[in-house]
Amino acid sequence: MQEPITILYTQNLRGDFMLLPRMARLLWQLKRTATGITRVFDMGEACSPTSSLCEWTEGRAVIIVLDAMGYDAIHVNGYVSENAREKLAENYLHAVLVHAEQSYTDDVLQFGAHPLPNRVHIPIQTSLPPHPDTLTFPLPVLSAGQIGRVVLTRDEGQPVSQFTLFDLPADVLPEPTIMATIDFVMDEARYFQKVKERQAKLN
Repeated sequence: MQEPITILYTQNLRGDFMLLPRMARLLWQLKRTATGITRVFDMGEACSPTSSLCEWTEGRAVIIVLDAMGYDAIHVNGYVSENAREKLAENYLHAVLVHAEQSYTDDVLQFGAHPLPNRVHIPIQTSLPPHPDTLTFPLPVLSAGQIGRVVLTRDEGQPVSQFTLFDLPADVLPEPTIMATIDFVMDEARYFQKVKERQAKLN
């Protein structure tokens, strides 16, 4: 019997850094209980122009935190510039940054940066062995504080997907390692913002 493929994903986090340590704990619980092959994706809008930390770091701060949370790929179109992506490359990220010129591809999954109209859904393509065909499907849009899980299997040779939505319970405790990562990026962002302000005054 073919191993199931489990996709855990988030979307529309919009720079809510205080949410991420609690999201990490739930995400890790879901990942531990998943069977077969598991991948973790962020589908986009992880930063918001109203977030000072996102603005100061050009979106880099949230990428560093999501990478620490164990994401395999992060959709960065629209909030991480090419310059910021180059700086992130120097940090030896585990996660692949998905954008117009870069997709995530491995032995079983392809995650591209080609949203359907109005950026409502982002398709994932997956080849389910032993068949060479490709299954393309849109995933339901999530709000911050939600984790989606899609389990892909085959039933009599036909690809089947099962979706489950998890809302973050109010009593989930924050993950200390992710809290420490956020403290680090916040301190670094404040430092560089002060440097920029001093340079602006001198000019």
